Amino acid sequence: MNVLIVEYRGYGRSTGAPSESGLQLDAQTALQYLLDRSDINHSKIFVFGRSLGGAVAIDLAARNAELIYGLIVENSFTSVPDMVDIVLPALRYFKFLSKNQWSSEEKVQSLTMPTLFLSGEKDELIPPSMMTRLHTSCASTSKELITFAEGHHMDTWDQDGYYPALRNWLLKVNLLHE
Repeated sequence: MNVLIVEYRGYGRSTGAPSESGLQLDAQTALQYLLDRSDINHSKIFVFGRSLGGAVAIDLAARNAELIYGLIVENSFTSVPDMVDIVLPALRYFKFLSKNQWSSEEKVQSLTMPTLFLSGEKDELIPPSMMTRLHTSCASTSKELITFAEGHHMDTWDQDGYYPALRNWLLKVNLLHE
């Protein structure tokens, strides 16, 4: 298995300012980098995204469905306007002005690849109900929602059973071989 970790513009040590179009371009460039390599299996590319990265991953998968074998989304949101209702309810009447929409709930309706949703039930930033909505809206016939009762926004990956659940799902969709 090969892993490529992408640091988007404006995050970590990457320069630039984050925007929906910029992060979409970063993700597309990362996918193209993988496709240009001759030393990896192009038929088994999985995309993983957490939080905002989940919206980026959903968008990339929706725009490149024929190239993405599977999708994994952790603690992500349905859309930026939906998040405005939660985080800044006083601004709900102005959310139409947002340049960034990240309409993930709409985009998952076109996804047919195997898709795993990982949700921390104690996420204090993004309501876990949004992960349930993403799962429900996803068109894939091979989709699964796994919840972690004690998982918060930044520590779901550290919950008991997280890695075995991830491994079991990957085995189910035939990525790993024992």
